[in-house]
Amino acid sequence: MFQGSANVKKAEHMAYIQKAGGTFNASTSWDRTNYFQVVPSLIAHFNTHPAVTNIDIGVLDPPEAGVIGVRIHVRGKPDDLSVPAEIDGIPVGIVRGDYRLQ
Repeated sequence: MFQGSANVKKAEHMAYIQKAGGTFNASTSWDRTNYFQVVPSLIAHFNTHPAVTNIDIGVLDPPEAGVIGVRIHVRGKPDDLSVPAEIDGIPVGIVRGDYRLQ
């Protein structure tokens, strides 16, 4: 995450979070690593919609496949959810899925 990957250059992930007004942190233990990222402006804009289940930063689905951006996870196909193509110059995509505990 901090060192880059095939789709994100070193420190680029941090730049996306900071550009959107967010903060990030991480912690490690012998059996796990935790990453935290909070982007208040996005949460305030989308998190009140009942169909929104999560907001994160990651590789977008087609047609923007391979592009790093903000992913708005939603249940179903809500007609009243308007998602812009970009927020503060960062691409935005929708991830559709109904998640259930198994």
